[in-house]
Amino acid sequence: MFSVAPQRGNPEQIAEPQRVLGRGRGRGRGSAVAVTVPELEPLQLSFDVSPVTLPDNPEEDDFLAAFRRLHETGSMGRGRGRGRGFPFSSCPSEDSGFASAALTGTEILTPLVRPRHEASVVSSSYPNSTVDESPDTGLEDLMEQERQAVIQRGISGKRIPVIANFVRLGVAEDMGVFEYHVDFKPEVENFRYKKQLISSLTADLGPARTFDGAKLYLATKLPNKITNFCVPYPHQPDQKVEIIIKYVKTNNLTECVHLYNVLFRRIMEHLGLVEMKRHFYNHKAVFDIPQHKLEIWPGYITAIDEYEGGLLLCCDSSFRVLRTATVLEVWSVNNQYGGAGWENNFLVDENLESSKARFKEYVVGKIMTFAKYYKDSYNLPITDLTQPMLVHRPKPKEKGFVPLILLVPEFCNITGMDASITSNYEIMKDVARHTRITPHQRNLALKKLIENVNKCVEAKSMLDMWGLTLEEAGVSLEGRVLAIPSIFSTKKEFNDRNYPGYFPDSANFGNKVLKSPIFDPVPVRNWLLLFCRHDRMRANRMMEMYKQVAQPFGIAYDSNGQAIDVGHGSTRDFHYALEKHINRQVQFVVFIFPSARDDTYSAIKRTCTTRGITSQVILSKTLGNERKLRAVMQKIALQINCKLGGSLWSIRIPLPEKIMFIGMDVYHDPKQKRPSVTALVASLNNTHTKYYSRVIFQETHQETVNSMFPILMDLMRVYADANGGYPDRIVLWRDGVGDGQLAYTKNHEVSQVTDVFKRLIINPKFTFCVVQKRINARLYLQGKFNVENPEPGTVVDHTITRKYLYDFFLVSQLVNEGTVSPTHYVVLEDNSNVSPDFIQKFAFATSFMYYNWTGSIRVPAMCQYAHKLASLVGQYTQVEPSIEMAKTLYYL
Repeated sequence: MFSVAPQRGNPEQIAEPQRVLGRGRGRGRGSAVAVTVPELEPLQLSFDVSPVTLPDNPEEDDFLAAFRRLHETGSMGRGRGRGRGFPFSSCPSEDSGFASAALTGTEILTPLVRPRHEASVVSSSYPNSTVDESPDTGLEDLMEQERQAVIQRGISGKRIPVIANFVRLGVAEDMGVFEYHVDFKPEVENFRYKKQLISSLTADLGPARTFDGAKLYLATKLPNKITNFCVPYPHQPDQKVEIIIKYVKTNNLTECVHLYNVLFRRIMEHLGLVEMKRHFYNHKAVFDIPQHKLEIWPGYITAIDEYEGGLLLCCDSSFRVLRTATVLEVWSVNNQYGGAGWENNFLVDENLESSKARFKEYVVGKIMTFAKYYKDSYNLPITDLTQPMLVHRPKPKEKGFVPLILLVPEFCNITGMDASITSNYEIMKDVARHTRITPHQRNLALKKLIENVNKCVEAKSMLDMWGLTLEEAGVSLEGRVLAIPSIFSTKKEFNDRNYPGYFPDSANFGNKVLKSPIFDPVPVRNWLLLFCRHDRMRANRMMEMYKQVAQPFGIAYDSNGQAIDVGHGSTRDFHYALEKHINRQVQFVVFIFPSARDDTYSAIKRTCTTRGITSQVILSKTLGNERKLRAVMQKIALQINCKLGGSLWSIRIPLPEKIMFIGMDVYHDPKQKRPSVTALVASLNNTHTKYYSRVIFQETHQETVNSMFPILMDLMRVYADANGGYPDRIVLWRDGVGDGQLAYTKNHEVSQVTDVFKRLIINPKFTFCVVQKRINARLYLQGKFNVENPEPGTVVDHTITRKYLYDFFLVSQLVNEGTVSPTHYVVLEDNSNVSPDFIQKFAFATSFMYYNWTGSIRVPAMCQYAHKLASLVGQYTQVEPSIEMAKTLYYL
């Protein structure tokens, strides 16, 4: 999938790719366009539209309008919105210096000129004012009561100094966000006139305000609860309008979060940063990679929220990879440009000089062609006047005419990286040199941003206007490092209570696993190897090496297997050979594919999973390096052992109760065509080496699961059969839930689990914990000279945690390059009333039980197993696997 961004000739006007129209922020900065190209995937395009000078119009401040939209919709989210990309009906910010205009071929936005009138003030706190001293009308009774803060902190572990990428925002004591209700006498129906009337009171209300037609939000509190003003009516100075402003309440920090986020986005614009996909990037510090026709824009991801430590700004470094090739160049290289047939794929004009490609220029009012406009306005000549115009037809949001948006391919740049780039090792290596930065570099970038904000006059004045101050460095706090759990590689070690187990020096114990027998080996007796004709030598060498590496692991290798030449290696060849030679005595089948093909992989996996056949797919090139063949076959032998129902190692949780861990994740089709798939994987024993898995199909792109009850009943039944009773404690790790879905998940998914307990008449200790990986929080260890990555097991459960949630951050994996990313755990339900130390230790210990990696991973192993299963079914097979395979890790 490609997307296109505007050319760098006008970087301050770069559009937000794929989000500007339909799902944009309504900033009017560009257009997202979907175009179909012959023999190419659909391109996502965005266009650098021309600037047009509009008169100053502070009444239509987009910052204030955003907060007005917030209270119209009642949403307190991150403001993704559904606004239009171009300002068809609203004007841009007065301090942006320009306005974006849609090149529609027919219409350009007409400015709204608002006359200003001086207001005569009527209030006790101002000259010649009057005050309504009547008792309050009862609006204060509508104030929301503050929720109770949740404080859950552990005590175990070694204390360490930690720095987080959060910055404190101070709020002045005499300032905040004060809500008022506004009435007009006589009633004013026109919203535009209402805003003009309120704007005329700037000297009395202050410049920091936002107004949605009925509610007024101020940064400073007025002296009286009810204040009256008398101002002239717009365009009719002889008529007076009485404005009655009544105090409602003082908004708490939670209600002001969206306002502060929009404020900081305005600050980033004042710093000269360019917005792309809701984040801001510095077009003046671009890293060029000319040999690959790429450039990398450094930038920031920012978010303000209320945390346990107060109002904090989370800020992390981000990078945006753009391609310097234009759409026209890409088409030319792929021989897609020129000739007939363009009309079948695009809404196009005959050429750029056609009379159909004319539009009205706002400032002068004359009519001109696109070629002349870009030459006169930007000195950008269009070299090929026969290139077709790309046209986007926006979806109509209201009844009436919807103008088309025309794009010039020569001025549209490709952005994003397709499979040909991401699969190229050399390209990704060059990109990683700029994007994989150390904790010290991230911390310096944060300090540099704070310094730039405090030095920028416009940014500093905006903070002062709302009574905000920004600290000069990230938050320093105390973290704890949990002990690494002991690893048991054999059942004999685990059953020996006097044996403490193996304690790795770090969160990686690959040397221990590769040099000793495994926990539960499965004998290899009968298997098939299917390969192409030209891979015969590699197939024979693989079979020899498989026997050599299996024996040290304790795997009884009683058969060399049956090697089958399938011919040319097409999907049909593999499928025919599989159907011909498979039988009930075959344990598993190994396929050597000549190349990576999704259609062949999907067909083979679909057949194997529905018929209960364990399968292993290997690419031919993986077996091509003789020096790495032994290491490759060691990993394959361990993986096949797990797929057959065996296990590699175990951990010991020192609790005298039967514990069941459940991992849960949902796969969504990126193209939103196939159903979403939910996978649940549950541990079946106290060594946490045996698992049982099921999948659930649901509606496309549906995250919350509504049909968990029968699957959970099945999980409980299987556990009871294997252990002679139901578990005493159940911990469910739920992956893939965002902040906006927490409440819904608690109300719908947690209740389904408790309904199972009621049906079975049991009352186990139950914990439902959401696991969030896609977060922007970073934790750094404060070293002697610089900050560095913290140790695996580092926990932070205060200050930067949510004020009203039971949550904590955990760094469980070891990272040798770049910056480690912590995982955010949110406990939605816990009836056991145990110390947070237990939940934190459960999360860290289970991260060591993922058999595809000899060490700890970022999430509990059950979550990763569920992710693998959901991806296999949702992306490739699209059918429910055979129940015969439910007790094996066939999806590794």
